[in-house]
Order: sequence, then C-alpha cells, then structure tokens
Amino acid sequence: MLRFAKSAVAVSLIILPFFAHAFNDSIFLKTAELECISDGVETATGRGGSPGLTPSAKFLALVGFGMQRFQKGTNGTGGLERIAYQQKIIEFIQANGFCLSELTDANGQAIARSVGYGGKGMKEGAPKNVALMVLGTGTKPVNADTSQSAFNTRETEMLVKQLGFNSMDDIKAIFQNDTFSGSTPDQRQKFFNAAIKNGSYSEDLKECFRQVKEMQAKNPALIHNGTRSPESIRLCEALKSSCALPNYDDGKSFCEVSRQSNIKPSGSAPKSSAPAGSGPSLYNFTSGSGAAQ
Repeated sequence: MLRFAKSAVAVSLIILPFFAHAFNDSIFLKTAELECISDGVETATGRGGSPGLTPSAKFLALVGFGMQRFQKGTNGTGGLERIAYQQKIIEFIQANGFCLSELTDANGQAIARSVGYGGKGMKEGAPKNVALMVLGTGTKPVNADTSQSAFNTRETEMLVKQLGFNSMDDIKAIFQNDTFSGSTPDQRQKFFNAAIKNGSYSEDLKECFRQVKEMQAKNPALIHNGTRSPESIRLCEALKSSCALPNYDDGKSFCEVSRQSNIKPSGSAPKSSAPAGSGPSLYNFTSGSGAAQ
C-alpha cells in the first residue's frame, strides 16, 4: 500500500534520467527484493489500519547497494544471498532509521507533493536495471541470473551519482563496517553518524540524512542508549515478519540479539520527546496502533 508515490533510482547509458512515480517504484522494489521491507515500514508506522510512512525507494536502493557491495557474505566476500541481504538492510534501519521521498515538516510528517530524496518521472525499463545493479554485486548475488560484471564502470559511476555521492569511496565509508553483524543498533548508529559527518553529498541526500538524524534524536525506536528499546525491536520485527525471515538456529531473533556483542545498557534518558501530530510521523510512529506488537 502506498501513501505517497514512491520513488526509485534509475541508470541510463546516455543520460541521468529523472526519478520514478509509484508504478516504477513497485517494479524496482519487487525486482530488488525490497518490497517486503517497504511494506513492513508502512505496517509498522500505520495507525488504526491506515497506511503509515513509505520509505524512500531511493534510500532502500542506497542501503541495498551498499550492503551488497561492502558487507561480507557467508563465502567471506561481498555479495549476500536474499536472507542475509534483507536482514542486514533491516538491521541498518533498526539502528539508523530511514528517510522519505518527500520533505518533512516540523512534526516529522511528509509534505504531500514535495520532493526530498526522490522525485518524478522515469524512462520505461530503468527501474529493473537499477534493481539488478543493486542486487548484482559480489559472487553470491540475490538474483543468480545477474552479476556486477553485467554493468560497465560508466553505468556504475552514474548510479553512484544518482544516489547523491561523488564517488564509490563515499558509499564505502558508510557501509564497509567489518563489525556490523556483531554490533548493537547503538554501535551501528554511531558508526553511521561518524561516516556521514564530513562527506560531500547532493542536496537531496543531505535532506535524507537530515531526516534520519531527526529520527535518531526524537523517535524512541532510534534512541538506543547502548541497547535495544522495545520500540526498536517492534520496528525490526515488523520488517522481519514482512520479509518472512527466520530466527537464528538457536531460536533467537536478530532483532533482539547481535552476535559477538558485549555492550551494556547505559540507562540514560531519551534526548527529547516526539512532537504531537495527527498522522504518522518520523518521530512518534512507534506509539501508533498500526505498529507491530
């Protein structure tokens, strides 16, 4: 279900196209194995059966691309199979939050028809190409029918620009975290915030990171204080359930535990409270009746 038109990234051999509307977003999300994560966010942030917030498809493309290229799979190299790929994206969102394709107001609510980390218009067929680029990294791609070698350097560089970065190294700085799997959400958030502190980004990506930082300051699900809040776990479990991901072999959920983690709760109070609002907000959705229980 879409509350606002989702936007997807595109790549072209000739020019950088504009971004997509809802139909092309759906193509991208489904092909890139990201539809269940987008749907899970909408479910977790909904209220009283109404649709919640729709994460920017471009943001999901960025996280998926970064995880596939710079996180190690079970074979010890970059490139993740579906379960690991979706799990790491969900863990990234649990730690850091997400942004919308629209601008947001002072209450963290989307401003209809505004443009944030997204936009309008796309050439037919481009969403699938971008999805295959997101998936096709490493030796164990989610989509076994494609690989990064199917795309040339120029195409990859154009996608990097579309995502709002000057170079692949800027993306690497955010996603090549060798301790990601064994870290808590708090540790992952600190790594992310340090990585984006001094980068050079496009204006729309700056807006995305601004929304993420606001979530971290005001939403209980993103105020970790060294451990996982119940809101953090509920958000993660909603996405995990939407993607039908399994627990670990010992029956524990990755939403509740991290491997190789010794962090202890700090017990400090939340930094701020969420402002009141009539609809789903980046700041207070975890109290909504549509959130996962």
